[in-house]
Amino acid sequence: ARSVTAAADGRVDASRVRDGLATAGLKLPQETLDALVDETVEHAVRVAAEQRAREQLAEADLPTLELPDLTDGVDVAALYDLAEALTDQGVRV
Repeated sequence: ARSVTAAADGRVDASRVRDGLATAGLKLPQETLDALVDETVEHAVRVAAEQRAREQLAEADLPTLELPDLTDGVDVAALYDLAEALTDQGVRV
């Protein structure tokens, strides 16, 4: 959680990221590394917002449902996945 907070505040050690990637055999141009760091910050901001929203929902003490991320878009198979997730959590029609 601490690293998410730091990244969401824009505190990402680009040289540490570059060194880690180099250790893995990846040598990126500076502009690519900068873009990767920017994406890291943007992702951390979204994760922090999600964590705050979850905390607020938990405080409301209302029923909630969890649905999977649909990273590949929505097709018929994805709709079945959503239906299964809802059914598994007790949703009935």
